Amino acid sequence: MKAETSRLTIPGAVPIGVPVPHRRISRRTLQSLALMVLLPTLIAAAYYYLLAADRYAIEFQYTVLRGQSSRLAPMRSRADTDSPRQSRDSYVLVEYLRSAAAFATLAKRIPIRRILAGDGGNIIRGYRMNLPVEIQLGYWNEMLDARFDPVTGITTIRIEAFRPEDSYLVASTVLELLKIQARKLSESGADKAMRFTAEARERAELQLKGAIHAVEAFQRTNPSLQDSDNGVVDSGTMAQFERLRREYQIALQSYQTTRHLDQETRARAFSDEAIVRVFSPPVQPVVATLPIRWLNTLFVTAIAFMLWVIGRIYISSATPA
Repeated sequence: MKAETSRLTIPGAVPIGVPVPHRRISRRTLQSLALMVLLPTLIAAAYYYLLAADRYAIEFQYTVLRGQSSRLAPMRSRADTDSPRQSRDSYVLVEYLRSAAAFATLAKRIPIRRILAGDGGNIIRGYRMNLPVEIQLGYWNEMLDARFDPVTGITTIRIEAFRPEDSYLVASTVLELLKIQARKLSESGADKAMRFTAEARERAELQLKGAIHAVEAFQRTNPSLQDSDNGVVDSGTMAQFERLRREYQIALQSYQTTRHLDQETRARAFSDEAIVRVFSPPVQPVVATLPIRWLNTLFVTAIAFMLWVIGRIYISSATPA
């Protein structure tokens, strides 16, 4: 019975007393690890620590408000100031900053091409000022980071440059462009209405001045009108004078109506004006915060290691046993 029991073995088990063989990592595995993980890590570290120039980042935050809500904004929370129309205005401004039109307007105000061309010592970046606008726009969008939060209604603008004064100059100019563009959002329809009512008021004012001048001139040429109570004035002169007075009353009423309409139109346009309210203004940076060299190098190492593992799994599955 003992002999039969001693011969029972578990398939695949190593007998007691026999040393377990250790698997050794093959030279090919080490070579692939060094080639696909270690080499990219060394290249990334050399780039970020030896070649990549410091970048100075600056941020500012704002929200887009409409006339009445802009005056009530200090008494309201940031979430309360948001509305579908204000969200649309914020999205429009963000897309405008990324457009070629904004880049061209910026280039007229500041030397943005020179700022983009200043590589800060990064010889690999390779930017030339005579590049096509499409390529320059790509560099501009790398320099700019615009994010709108629809929950709070706050837009965050981030500008990166190789010199602190350049980042502050660009951020300040971008803020000015945003304020100008925000006013243009509400000027298209309001301008037409205000121009129409202003022209109507001017025409009514000219008619009123003409009616006043006609009445005064008629009174000067007909001094007998002063004695109208004594019955000295003939009926024809009095009828003509009454006609001029009626024209004066009509012109006065027309002027008062158009002036009131013009005031109401301007008030509505002001209450609907889009305003950029800055919560956190741009401040010139002192210390370069980018690039985060160790984090960027670690990110490259993680990506390379993942690709190496995926490649090993694929090769192992494709290799026949």
